Amino acid sequence: MSQENVELVRRAYEAWNAGNFDAASELLSPEMEWQMPPNLPESDTWRSKAEVQRGLEDFMESWKELRAEVQELIDAGERVVALVRFRGRSAVTGLEVQGVSIDAAVWTVRDGKLAKVEMYGGTEAALEAVGLRE
Repeated sequence: MSQENVELVRRAYEAWNAGNFDAASELLSPEMEWQMPPNLPESDTWRSKAEVQRGLEDFMESWKELRAEVQELIDAGERVVALVRFRGRSAVTGLEVQGVSIDAAVWTVRDGKLAKVEMYGGTEAALEAVGLRE
């Protein structure tokens, strides 16, 4: 089952990067919980699929484009650690922004749907969250 979870997370990133937000949304549980990384100025937690959709729409208003380049997906049972590098173009300045470090997200899968994502500013905290580091 855990390889299926990895593939589910991979499909979510692929849909996002293709701009197919409807397809990405179909992978979310109705009770989805999304925790933005603590290093962002507005580090919100969205609770429900509808709130996640609204929150991401608001977040994307700051970007002309934004891609999550998956570096690695790590199987952690019902959870998947995604190591990603973000790159995009600001809607305000038009400047290209590229992550100099790898960010991490811990996705939780329940009943074949993405039920929770916890975003981290680096890999160590995410790996600790799933018991892969002490």
